[in-house]
Amino acid sequence: MVQYNFKKITVVPPGKDFIDIILSRTQRQTPTVVHKGYAINRIRQFYMRKVRYTQQNFYEKLSTIIDEFPRLDDIHPFYGDLLHVLYNKDHYKLALGQINTARNIIVCNKTDLQPLDGLSEDDMKLVMEMKSEAMKTIPQGGDPSEEGVLLTMSALTDEGVMAVKNAACERLLEQRVEIKMKSKKINDCLNRFHVAMPKPRDNRDRPTCIPQAVLEAQAIAAAKEKKKLERDLENENGGAGVYSASLKKHYLLADDEWKEDILPEILDGHNVADFLDPDILERCEELEREEGLRLE
Repeated sequence: MVQYNFKKITVVPPGKDFIDIILSRTQRQTPTVVHKGYAINRIRQFYMRKVRYTQQNFYEKLSTIIDEFPRLDDIHPFYGDLLHVLYNKDHYKLALGQINTARNIIVCNKTDLQPLDGLSEDDMKLVMEMKSEAMKTIPQGGDPSEEGVLLTMSALTDEGVMAVKNAACERLLEQRVEIKMKSKKINDCLNRFHVAMPKPRDNRDRPTCIPQAVLEAQAIAAAKEKKKLERDLENENGGAGVYSASLKKHYLLADDEWKEDILPEILDGHNVADFLDPDILERCEELEREEGLRLE
């Protein structure tokens, strides 16, 4: 039975502080000035060194957390039961599993500026080294394919962002299922489960049918996701100081073409506002009714 010294466990900082600590250390331990006369290769190496150092520090910090915290199966039952009462054993294992997943689900961002297949041999070698290290820690039964370990995305164009989210969720789900399968409760529930496998009644193919209403809803949702923000319009029309946002485009009018109409303030030497009446429509209806009575 392993003897743990709980007092020597390193304090785990909050997520934001954790990132600040790593970036601060990277800033102190790596060069910080790029001179104007540097060649492009030297500048690239400058930033790749920072990325590599940051990745290594994140990995070491997360590994330290995983290694220092005790395994519930290895400590004395008294401490195991006490920890379960204080923190819940399942949540404790799940938290360590999430940290183990975080140090492995490698993402290459900013592919809109530099696609992965356009990297130089040296840079690609660094990426492949990180990938090989991550594949060594894939849990048993996990997906060792490239899509599950090395992902690419662009936060600017949203390309690959959903794939990264899906991969992280799948890895987390697999880990949760694995933890549940190793627990003692699963043995008490297995005899209650029955998995029914339907048998085909004929040779006729029955493909999946998606209702038209669902397809239309998906199209509307996709259109909303691709809606341009005011910031995008500003960048497309000259940037800050040049682009002027229209305050009329959200007006609710019968015809959208009326939104940009210019309303004159002075007409024939008179103030137009003097002739505007908020009840003009009701007064017009009264005049029409009066005219109708006169005609009768």
